[in-house]
Amino acid sequence: MARWLIIGPVAVVCFDTLASIAARSLDFDYGSLWPLSILLTVGIAFLAGRDTGSTRVGVLAGLALAFADATVGWTVSWLIGPGAPTAADRDALTVAVTAWGVTALGAIEGLLGGWLGARRTSNWPLQPT
Repeated sequence: MARWLIIGPVAVVCFDTLASIAARSLDFDYGSLWPLSILLTVGIAFLAGRDTGSTRVGVLAGLALAFADATVGWTVSWLIGPGAPTAADRDALTVAVTAWGVTALGAIEGLLGGWLGARRTSNWPLQPT
């Protein structure tokens, strides 16, 4: 279980870093990559749920990943450039509410991925139905 609580946050911070560099270098909207972020969270939660047979572990993996995304990942993207909020959105309350919202959404994404993954064995898709 612990490895998924490490793999997810590391993966999302790497994703945020690479996405920020790409967005800055190629001049596209960093925010347009949100579907990939959701896919990453659901995918990691799926793998965690499949590996452990537990939806709960998928939720925890989604929570850990989203918390890292909303804190360390956002800080990295903010420092690189494209993830920085506008001046109007930089007050502490807005940043905190956004971070909590992202974390809560990650728990929901983790629930979905973990639930799907817990219903699969480690040899899926070779598993008979």
